[in-house]
Amino acid sequence: NGSSLFSPNFLAAYLAAMTEMPFFEKFRDGLPIFGKDGTLGDALPNSPATGRIVAKTGTSVEPNLLNDGYMLKAKGLAGYTTTPSGERVAFAVLLNRVPIDAR
Repeated sequence: NGSSLFSPNFLAAYLAAMTEMPFFEKFRDGLPIFGKDGTLGDALPNSPATGRIVAKTGTSVEPNLLNDGYMLKAKGLAGYTTTPSGERVAFAVLLNRVPIDAR
């Protein structure tokens, strides 16, 4: 998982730039739909956001050798949301380098 190598600002700008690519529709259609399918299928199926967000999740965990546990190396969600007025907005939310308990 490379999300720990990029800032949320970079990823959102990259996704916004992707909308100008000739293959964008195919790219977007390959993303899981919030509340409907893929890794986001079970996420709040009755939410007003259902069907309005297409995004990719990512998680990377590694051993934390200093504390005999694990390190959440990266956890992220990045993609697009459609506002009620129909505007498409690129977004990215990342959490990096968080010690977690193995229990």
